[in-house]
Amino acid sequence: MKSIIILSFLLFINHFVLAQKSTEILPNSITLPRLSTTEQNTVPPQQAGNIIYNADEKKLALHDGTNWNYLTANAATSGFRKMKTFEFINESWVVPAGVTKIRAELWGGGNAGEMIGNIGATFSCTGGRGACYAFFELDVIPNETLTIEVGVRSERTINNYIAGGASTIKRGNVTIARAGSYISESSNLGGLLKVVEGEYGQTATFSFQQVDAGLFRKVVHTGAGGGSYPYFNNGGKSATLEYSVPAGTFIGSTGGQYEFSTRGGGGACGHTSISIIYGSYGRVNIYY
Repeated sequence: MKSIIILSFLLFINHFVLAQKSTEILPNSITLPRLSTTEQNTVPPQQAGNIIYNADEKKLALHDGTNWNYLTANAATSGFRKMKTFEFINESWVVPAGVTKIRAELWGGGNAGEMIGNIGATFSCTGGRGACYAFFELDVIPNETLTIEVGVRSERTINNYIAGGASTIKRGNVTIARAGSYISESSNLGGLLKVVEGEYGQTATFSFQQVDAGLFRKVVHTGAGGGSYPYFNNGGKSATLEYSVPAGTFIGSTGGQYEFSTRGGGGACGHTSISIIYGSYGRVNIYY
């Protein structure tokens, strides 16, 4: 059915464009709204038939009047018509009537990057590691309530480190699916189809820059955060920090950004005055 809908939609576009000029398909003839998953899940009530392009998932989504349904073929989730995404907060989810099997993608919360203050001749400044991804197929009972816990992002201070939290699906007090910082957190659970570890963060580099006669600056390019499956491009962005020489006193920074998406990207290394060190939140997608 999905294939028929996609084909009909593409034929409509093709007919619409060719009707304007039979020898050329014009670029950007029809532009659909581009939304992130968070935006898609928080838009006002939609009427059946509305279509958007999800920029995070890189898929078309069709609204049936109640839920968004992805149209792009995906062998891993084909046969599961609907999807629900959980981000930022923990929630309870009631398995719909008639559903006896689900597939679930989980990303843990990303690890923070190191935080530095003033520096000496040597220093450590590495980006945080991206979280693990895990994919499960689970047997469920119609109308049962599952608890969805979304992995919290990690934060770091100079003397304190908190790892990114794990994302889990629980039946009562029993964890039936989990993704955290390490593969071992998922590998002993039943129904696991795939698990992929996150990227390690990068290490900072530095150079010296002369700004005046006899006056130098130590310029640090901080380590970027590691990404997570499937694109590995969601780690925190590197910043440039300037320090006085030889005192090593912090002068200022440019660039750098922590990742706002929710797939467990690691935070970049940063200074106490900038927030790029944060890892990003985890996420849970349930297909049913």
